[in-house]
Amino acid sequence: MVALWPHVVSSFAQKHGAPPGRGAAVVAMGSLGAGRLNAESDLDLIVIYDGDGVDASDGRRPLATRAYYARLTQALVPAISAPTAAGRLYEVDMRLRPSGRQGPVATGLSAFRDYQTTEAWTWEHLALTRARPVAGAFELFDDIRRVRGDVLAQARDRAVSRRMRRRQL
Repeated sequence: MVALWPHVVSSFAQKHGAPPGRGAAVVAMGSLGAGRLNAESDLDLIVIYDGDGVDASDGRRPLATRAYYARLTQALVPAISAPTAAGRLYEVDMRLRPSGRQGPVATGLSAFRDYQTTEAWTWEHLALTRARPVAGAFELFDDIRRVRGDVLAQARDRAVSRRMRRRQL
């Protein structure tokens, strides 16, 4: 991921300009986030960006910030899961992003924070225990870790948390 992300961004930027704002980070969830991939693992990913008040990219074909990061994420997924002569290395799963399949494929940092603190379910917070930024704008890594830490430090119903953990095992 660390090696692939800059190539995807560079290729995308040739047409649409440099990433607006502070950029984006790829956050590994699940087995990848926990550092426990195996041959049957898929890659659970979330892309979080910070437009930092910038409205659009500045390339030949500029895009609004939200659209830029959504399309950049859509370019990342096939780059990771493209079929080769030996088959696919990994499938990519983006369903752990806020609001699952109904949510945007890339999430703004403030929207991610708001969702996790006001709307996310207990199982989504449990999934955050394995969240780890792995590629992209390093300046966002600490912000993402801070949001994760704040969410995980919230008081919660221990019985519900225990039931969820048992289901995971």
